[in-house]
Parts: sequence; structure tokens; C-alpha cells
Amino acid sequence: MKLIFFMLLSVVMVVNAEQRVALVIGNSGYPDGEYLQNPKNDAADMAAVLRSFGFTVTHKQDLNQEQMDKAIIDFGQALRKDGVGLFYFAGHGIQIDQHNYLIPIGKRILDATKVKYRAIDAQSIVDIMGKAGSRVNIVVLDACRNNPFRSYFRSADGLAKMFAPRGTIISYATALGQKSSDGVGRNGLYTKNLLEKIKLPGLTVEEVFKQTATAVDAASGGKQLPWRSTNLIGKDFCFGICESEADRLRRKLAALERQLEERESKPVLKQVEPIKPVVKASQLTPGQTFQDRLKSGGFGPEMVVIPTGRFQMGGRYSQKYNHLTTEIPVHWVDIRYEFAMGKYEVTNAEFVQFLNVIKRRGSKEKPWFETEREDYNSHIKGSVNNFYVESNYEMHPVIEVSWYGAVAYAKWMSKQTGEEYRLPSEVEWEYAARAGTETRYWWGNDAGENKANCWNLYCNDSFKYTAPVGSFNANQFGLYDTVGNVWEWVADGWHEDYTNAPNDGRIWTVDADDSLRVQRGGSWLDSPYGSRMNNAARVQYTPNSRDSNVGFRVVRRVVARTN
Repeated sequence: MKLIFFMLLSVVMVVNAEQRVALVIGNSGYPDGEYLQNPKNDAADMAAVLRSFGFTVTHKQDLNQEQMDKAIIDFGQALRKDGVGLFYFAGHGIQIDQHNYLIPIGKRILDATKVKYRAIDAQSIVDIMGKAGSRVNIVVLDACRNNPFRSYFRSADGLAKMFAPRGTIISYATALGQKSSDGVGRNGLYTKNLLEKIKLPGLTVEEVFKQTATAVDAASGGKQLPWRSTNLIGKDFCFGICESEADRLRRKLAALERQLEERESKPVLKQVEPIKPVVKASQLTPGQTFQDRLKSGGFGPEMVVIPTGRFQMGGRYSQKYNHLTTEIPVHWVDIRYEFAMGKYEVTNAEFVQFLNVIKRRGSKEKPWFETEREDYNSHIKGSVNNFYVESNYEMHPVIEVSWYGAVAYAKWMSKQTGEEYRLPSEVEWEYAARAGTETRYWWGNDAGENKANCWNLYCNDSFKYTAPVGSFNANQFGLYDTVGNVWEWVADGWHEDYTNAPNDGRIWTVDADDSLRVQRGGSWLDSPYGSRMNNAARVQYTPNSRDSNVGFRVVRRVVARTN
């Protein structure tokens, strides 16, 4: 079994070793009433997703012509033969005489004859990527909007056809000569769906764009159909591990396959029997589990009392473990109070109970979650007053839930129980996840087998997507799934690193970027061999983001004992 595991690991390391370089540009700040809301968000979210798949990403916002030229030249010089290059642009684009031009931020273009001198010829980018000799080149243009200078000169709608040279795939947000929607939410319609499809495991890049086109066509009622041109050859490219490679590995790993089949045949965790709620705070002791009674009937999530203690927070920055600069400096933190944390991530059944009692689902500006109808990854069906969970997913962690939705659930729990529930601080989360250990995971520095739910065969677990909560062993504090399964929202606003971080357990509000919130722990979609799944892993997302690998758990205030 060890030999087979290392064979698998060697394949994973080869995939991860492929050089991947991306240039992502989002131009929003156009003058004269042509400001675009979505491109800055589209580019930021695209950059984050590409980094999660091992791309070295240069992310730029609101570039003028000179800055765009320099970024493209630097990008071309960074590409390597037999590597993978990806160029993404969101912003205004126009076609003049069957040539496509990407519009920088800055001076108005008053004459069609000046466009080629003051904008970026999209074909030049394709040519630069082709000359680099990359095995795969991907060009994504979410630029099929209106001409921002139409009051000065006319141009054809949308973008003109571009031929993909050898080893290249080109994708537009909509059909040739058509205009795309800039969207009414955080992302444009095209990029929103592209971000979702990139994250699906096992898809080739062609399948990603095909599924994106299908989703956009359906969402727009047939009004917007993305276009693509491809001339890819040779070995398939997948943002993660291609399904065909995974299939071949599974056939070779017969022993592992039998183990997985045996595990799949075992009954999953059943709903825990209600525990008599503790009335007096003085009765709560570290390690004790309890559930608070809800005014609407039933019980809230099962909670575990976490002891006081001291620990070093942050990732050990080293090449071996590939920790990020966002996880340092490592610093000592004192937790001088006991608190209770959810034994499991909040489940679909628990979240639906909340929705059907509160009879709301958030606002347009602060949406709480998405149903299966809005995103097929979700396991919540129905509508207000009649939400229900897809069969067999009641005990899976709730997904497609925003930070606003997680906060709303915690506030509801406070009103239902009369106790103080909230999202954990970053400090509380990492302290509880580490459970007195100093290693990458609470069980050691190696991911091992069947210890957590992560992407495909990386963890040798039997789950393709989320796992029922509690499917793996608990850490020393009695908490389950603190690593993998789903990323978990915490209360804090984003900080780029731990400089001047608090040395106690409080929520870090000083100099926080509240337009971004923090997620911890990694998910079923992440690999333990990078920096995305471990006790120190932290990422930033906008609070209204909803995704198939994001959930949360809650904490509850516990009055410290005096004895």
C-alpha cells in the first residue's frame, strides 16, 4: 500500500510541477459614464481561483495603455516552453475592421483611426503567447460590451472572430458580434459561471468552457451564448487532475479501490440524539458536549466546550510546506477564556430549519445562500416557507452560503436560545483546529489516508464532493472536519498578514478590510500538497460570495468557571 501511495504521490507532484503562468486584468474605471462595475470583481475572483490551481498570477486593475503594454510584455517573458499560459481580460473591447482591441483606462479615443494606437490589439497577445512555445495557451475575453466611445465614432458590436493557433483556446463572453451582460451582482454573467465550472473536478479545459457556455445560455434565456475557438492538441489540460488520469490511477490502485468501496458501504453518520441542554453555565466543563434548546422546537448544533490555553498562530514559512506570507509572522496567542464551538460544520438540515423559521433568505445586496435552482451544487431546494434538503444530503455541511448568511444564522441562534452565538474569530478557529498541536494538521505534517475530505485521490478519501459531517476522526478537542470538507467563514475582516495581530482571542477589527472576509481550513476541492488545506490556511473572499466548497460553524459564549 505504501508503494502504491508513493506512485500516486509522484503523479500528483508531476502535475503540480507544470509551470502555469497567468495575467489577469480587470478594467472598470472608464470615464464619461462608461464605468463598469463587474470587471474589477471578475478579475479579482479569477486571480484567486487560478492561484488555487497552482498558477503564478499577475493580477492588475485599471491599467492605462502603457501599463497594459508592460504587463503583457512581462507576461510573455514569464511564459516557458511546454508550460501553460492564461490571459484573462474583463473590461471594454471593440472591433474595428475585423480586429479586436482591448480598451485601457485613460484618454478618450475620438477617432476610429486612432484605436490601434491607443488600445491593445488582442491578436498581439495571442501571438506573444504562441511564440513562447507553451503547451497550452488560454485566452479569455470578457470584453464583448458596447463601444465606450460610440458618441465619437461607430464600431461593430461585440468582437470579431479570432483563429486559435496551435495549442490555444480562445473564449469570448458571448457570440461573435454580440454584446454581453455586465451583470447585476458581483460578477458578470459569463465570468460568474466560468468561475464555477473551473472549480469542478476532472474537467478538461474544453469541457470547462463548454459547460460555461451551456450555463450562460440557460441563465440568459438564450440571449447570451459564449463563443470559443480551439486548436488544442496532445495531452488534455485540466485545471486540476483530469478525470481520465484519475480513472487510470484508480484501475492501478485496486487495493485502495476495495478500501474505498468498503468505506462507502458503511453507514454514514446519523443525526445525533438530542443531548439534554445545560441550563447553568457553571456546569459546563472543557470537552463537554451539549445542545441548546430552540424556542421554535428541537435543538441547535451540538457544541463542544474548548479549554483555555496558549499557542503559536500562523504557518511555518518554508519551501517544504509552502506556507504563504499571509500566514506570518507566527506569533503567540493566549486564550484565557473557555468558549464552545460547533462539533461539526453547520449542516443543510440545520440551515434549512433556520430558513423555514425566519422565513427570509437575505436581501439582493446581502444574499444568504443559493438554492439548487440557482446553483446546481446546492442541496437546498424549494422557496421561502418551504425549503427542504435534497435526499441523503441532510447531514452534509451547508454550502453556497455567504458570510452574511452565516452571520444571520448565528444571530438567529442567539435569539432562539438566549445565549450568545456568533462566528468564531480567526484566532479561536485556529486554536480550536490545532487542538494543542503545532503540525500542519492535528494528526501530523502528512495528509495521510482517510483523515480528511480533499480533492479527488489526494487524501485517499471516498468522497467526490462534500462528506457527511463527522465522517473522519475528531481532533483532540473533539471537533470534526476542521481541515477539508468545506472552507469555514470566520468573523474577521481581511488582513494581508499577521502584523500587529491581537495576542488574544478577540475578533481583529483594527485596520481590517471589511469588504473582504476570511475563510479557514481548506475544502474537498483543495490539495494538501500546496498551501490551501491545513491548520494555517486562510483565504479572502467578499462577504456575499457563495460557493460549492464554503460553509461555516458557530461558537457560543461560555461563562468562565471560578473554581
